[in-house]
Amino acid sequence: MKQFTTLGFLAGMLLMSGCSTSVESQFKKACRDGGGNRTFCSCLYEQVSGHYGKERFDAIATGKRQLPNDYNEKVMEITYHCASKQL
Repeated sequence: MKQFTTLGFLAGMLLMSGCSTSVESQFKKACRDGGGNRTFCSCLYEQVSGHYGKERFDAIATGKRQLPNDYNEKVMEITYHCASKQL
């Protein structure tokens, strides 16, 4: 499970970086670079962006909005959800 904690952390770090290419592709790349497979990383992106809404999520990722107070907790919850689908 430590791997999934790292994936959530990497996903959070992406949001702080304000990448120039699409938020979705950068999020998924950071996730895969952290050890997630394509299915897991797609699940993570879809669930997190779905929770916050894609527009709001993009604004957060590009630094136009601050991270919501529940962001870390929500990403970890979703990380475990997506990981459980891989079992």
